[in-house]
Amino acid sequence: MEAAMPKRPKIPKETHKNHEEKCDPLMSLPEPLLHHILSCLAMKDVIRTSVLSKRWRYMRLYVPCLMFSPSKMSRSKEVAFINQSLLLHKGPAIQKFSLTFLQHDAETHHVNSWIYFAKTRNVNKLNLDFRNNHPETPSVCCYRLPNFLFSSTSLTALSLVRCEIHFPVNCKLSSLKILSLEQVDFSSGAVDDLTDATPFLESLSLTNCQRFADLPIYMFFGSTMTTLKIHESDQVSSSSMLSIAGDYIASFELVTSMSRKYYFIRRMKSLESASLACNEVNCGLYKADKEKIIFEILDNVRHVKYLRLCSCYIHALCNHEEKILNCLSFDVSCVAMKTGLMKRKLPGIGYMLRHSPNIKTLIINIDKIQAKKCNEKLEEGEYWKLQEPNFVDLLCNLKDVKIYNFQKNLEDGCGYAFGAQRLSVWQSWSCCDRFSVELDVGPLQCQGASQDMEETMLKRRNILKKTQKNGEEKCDPLKSLPEPLLHHILSYLTMKDVIRTSILSKRWRYIWFYVPCLKFSPLKMSRSKEVAFINQSLLLHKGPAIQKFSLTFLQPDAEPHHIDSWIYFAKTRNINELNLDFRNNHPETPSVYFSGGAIADLTNSTPILESISLKNCQRFANFHVYMFYGSMMKTLKIQEDQVSSSSTLAIAGHSIASFELVTSMSREYYFISRVKSLESASLRCNEVNCGQYKADKEKTVFEILVNVRHVKYLRLCSCYIQALCRDKEQSLNCLSFEASCLAIKTGLTKGELPGIGYMLRHSPNIKTLIINIDKIQAKESHNHSEDGEYWKVQEPNFVDLLCNLKDVKIYNFLKNLEVPESKQLSTTEDFLADLQNDMNFLRFLLNNCKVMERMTITTFKDVQFGRNSENKKLKLLFQVTQELLAFSRASRAVQISFN
Repeated sequence: MEAAMPKRPKIPKETHKNHEEKCDPLMSLPEPLLHHILSCLAMKDVIRTSVLSKRWRYMRLYVPCLMFSPSKMSRSKEVAFINQSLLLHKGPAIQKFSLTFLQHDAETHHVNSWIYFAKTRNVNKLNLDFRNNHPETPSVCCYRLPNFLFSSTSLTALSLVRCEIHFPVNCKLSSLKILSLEQVDFSSGAVDDLTDATPFLESLSLTNCQRFADLPIYMFFGSTMTTLKIHESDQVSSSSMLSIAGDYIASFELVTSMSRKYYFIRRMKSLESASLACNEVNCGLYKADKEKIIFEILDNVRHVKYLRLCSCYIHALCNHEEKILNCLSFDVSCVAMKTGLMKRKLPGIGYMLRHSPNIKTLIINIDKIQAKKCNEKLEEGEYWKLQEPNFVDLLCNLKDVKIYNFQKNLEDGCGYAFGAQRLSVWQSWSCCDRFSVELDVGPLQCQGASQDMEETMLKRRNILKKTQKNGEEKCDPLKSLPEPLLHHILSYLTMKDVIRTSILSKRWRYIWFYVPCLKFSPLKMSRSKEVAFINQSLLLHKGPAIQKFSLTFLQPDAEPHHIDSWIYFAKTRNINELNLDFRNNHPETPSVYFSGGAIADLTNSTPILESISLKNCQRFANFHVYMFYGSMMKTLKIQEDQVSSSSTLAIAGHSIASFELVTSMSREYYFISRVKSLESASLRCNEVNCGQYKADKEKTVFEILVNVRHVKYLRLCSCYIQALCRDKEQSLNCLSFEASCLAIKTGLTKGELPGIGYMLRHSPNIKTLIINIDKIQAKESHNHSEDGEYWKVQEPNFVDLLCNLKDVKIYNFLKNLEVPESKQLSTTEDFLADLQNDMNFLRFLLNNCKVMERMTITTFKDVQFGRNSENKKLKLLFQVTQELLAFSRASRAVQISFN
């Protein structure tokens, strides 16, 4: 039979598999967070996650965001894939539905059904992209949007690419706020229908729409439109018109090649930001016949605060300066210009700077302009020198200058000199606080640089060094943090380290004056200097209140008046938490004194006191703690050592829920009574005295256990277990416990086994058992074979007793193992024989716990086995595991794990 028992190793495989599933970091995340993660993936990848585990199998059916992108499969399979995915979806609502589909007329009914599915699920964001490989083809072949979509009440954002729209009569998109259209053609009057159908529309973006017809956009009173973006390519009708008017538009962006015949932009009084640019292909190709249109556009946006212009508009201002000087001025506070800084563009830049008196920020984005001529560069440097008299007191508000892509249009070394000359001239004109330059990284080929160029490069290098130094100071990550957060960080440091931070920067110089937490620890200096340091720190503190005041001061007898003043200072600042530590080098002297009746006075003066901890207090006198009706005390902890043998400890409290007593049982009497609300009790001896059972205190131990037998969590040390061994011999079954969780610190020695058996037998409700194995000083050298027989004899007495025990935790396994020098050459079998007492206890639990679910064994790390210690330990653990798996079990569901 023993040969057949080891066939059970299948259980650890399942245990290991379950352990891997539980250790999956994603398994602990809530489903809404998993749905959010999956929402960033395409549906093809979302469906692939169903093979990860059982929990992921059906997770895809409830994803709130559906994204379908083109796949490398046939058209019929792609349509079937989308249909199947939508049919299986069980989510009550869809936040976002995104479809990129190379549509043909044959699949129109399928696309309509997909959009209808999204509408029925109250979709919030709908993105439809039907672009094909021939964008230049007429939009007659585009997909026509179905009419039922225009009755959606849940749609808040709509993005359409390459569609055709015909608004129905009863069109109403009452929740739509964001609309983006690309390559979309409208029927006549469709824009007016759109504005009427979207009363809460805030943002409208049109890219290459109505390229072959007029595009009028009018937003008058009652409109909520604040953002308008229009992007057009050069493939528009030369006879068409673009007309824009809106009273409440705050942000406007126009990117066009000026290919239409007319451009009308007016009635934009609320406009704050305007961006006027050409396409990348046409930027720099100035059209003289469009000069009047450009002037009219600039005249209607001159009141904005932020203005962005490309090279074509700058070029128009050059000619404007020659014809009708000083007739056009701007109210902008920030100007951004995209230019190549060529000679033909310089008058336009000068015009903008001269006619923008309120400008505070100037942004120059240097780019290679197609129309620039290389043979004109040598005369550019003289232009700004001649303009200096015209700029006296004009750039008085300019504070911030940003140059991007510096050196991008550099062709030889001379260009660097002229570029640096421009910057130096601008910097001398303005009173700017910041002058930052972003270099365009690329290969530089200097050809015959002169001595002037070298001097200019040296000056520029010095400017860059200063700029970099200022940038490092301003990029300090801590400087951007708010002061309350800095105060919180400094609260973890002692005052000595807090004061040291004052040398970091100007901002840190006085920040320690307002730290809400003051922590003074002993310093390596003379007593007079330490007292002076604390006094000076408190005198300079300017904070209105103090959250925490912590003081550790050795030998306070010499400075009582100073300590009184420090505590008084904390009290006047409305202290919340006060920690005073006056320990000295003589721990045997009394620590805290109480006068007669001081505890009663303390409880009466603290009506909302919830927790009290007393350690080595009243060691040479009686100690009485009474908490009656009206008290809010929940937690009481008492630890004592070296107390008077003639004193008394008495505790009573109706509201105490958690009680901890650590004592050596040195007092004459211990009274614990009237603790009806107690839920958790921990009764232990000091580490030094643990296991040294005192027979004369047996009656005291019984009385303490009687008063705590109703608790749900009970923790006992070896001394209490040994007392229960005697109780078995004297008055069997006179003491039972209602604990659902029992923790025992024991050595599992022969003298403790009856006490452990008594606790298990008289705790019928126990669900969790915790055994903390430790070396008990009082244990005898015993014969392990006799100990092993104890649990076999006790098995008939435990029939149906441990019917509720589900969880067993064994800590410090192997700690009881003694490996003297004489046994350093012992074999694994010898070590296993020393552990048979512990193994017999585990065998007893497995044989008698019918509903046990888990047994967790944590080994003791610091066991030394002499030579080849690690190999011996691994072999021993392997043998222990094999023996455990061979034990018979009353519960088939139990899982055994080693930590």
